[in-house]
Amino acid sequence: MIDDRAFARLWIEDRILHHPLARDAVTRELREKGVPDAIASEALGELYPEHLERELILRLARERYERLAGVGEEARDRRTLSYLTRRGFPFGLSGEIVRQLAKGERDG
Repeated sequence: MIDDRAFARLWIEDRILHHPLARDAVTRELREKGVPDAIASEALGELYPEHLERELILRLARERYERLAGVGEEARDRRTLSYLTRRGFPFGLSGEIVRQLAKGERDG
């Protein structure tokens, strides 16, 4: 038998550290793995609070944006936005962060 709580904790930690995904995407994965919603919710609240999701998306966006420095501005913005949305982050939030990065680079 697998301990659902231990599995959920390990899964969430892995997603945060090695393959970052949005909280909703991690929730979906845990549900698909058969982890009860109450256990998943408890583990997410403890290990992946909402403020951490915003920090994570900012870090991922900066890393991707910097990696694409040699690409044209429009393609760079589009690719960064696509990268974030493929990881389950909301389109609106992803777009806002990409615009902030672009504005900071163009103004700074």
